Amino acid sequence: MDWRFWIPIASAFVGGVSLIAGTFVSSTCTRSGPGENGCIEYGYDVLGRDITVAGLVLVIVGLYVIFAPHVGWPFVRRKP
Repeated sequence: MDWRFWIPIASAFVGGVSLIAGTFVSSTCTRSGPGENGCIEYGYDVLGRDITVAGLVLVIVGLYVIFAPHVGWPFVRRKP
């Protein structure tokens, strides 16, 4: 299995799912109000924002590695 091929694709996929889930949680807390559905008591509003930001980072990194291979991953040494 070629991990260099599948990891960016998995990163973009997981990031997209995280974006959708985080946005859903944040919008539910915004729609219901801060005191409803455990948004403040359990920190769901902050959790939703954190999941959204993490998903955005994963999507950007995954797409960068997929669509900019000539630039390459900055932390991986290139073979001469």
